[in-house]
Amino acid sequence: YHLVPRFMEKLLKLGQSPLFLVWGHSFELERDDRWNETEAFFRELSNREDVWYATCGEIYSYMEAVRRIRVSVDETMVENPSFSSVWISCDKTPLEIRGGECIKLR
Repeated sequence: YHLVPRFMEKLLKLGQSPLFLVWGHSFELERDDRWNETEAFFRELSNREDVWYATCGEIYSYMEAVRRIRVSVDETMVENPSFSSVWISCDKTPLEIRGGECIKLR
């Protein structure tokens, strides 16, 4: 947990949207006596405006929406035919494309 600030700083420098999946079972925490360490880890990652906290189902739905994005042949238009917003990078700047929206990039 003490590495979380450095880890988050490195992620932000990437300029992308990496996925960091936390997976485990509570019995493992009990068995290995890791409750305090785990709580400290989540305290460090909690309440951040630059983190999207999502379930596996929400991540799956989002990725399905990303797969449905349509880009024009000349790459000047992007359409999001899904109901939910998706995010893309345009000139290294995050850009939200709302559900049903078609936007001009250049």
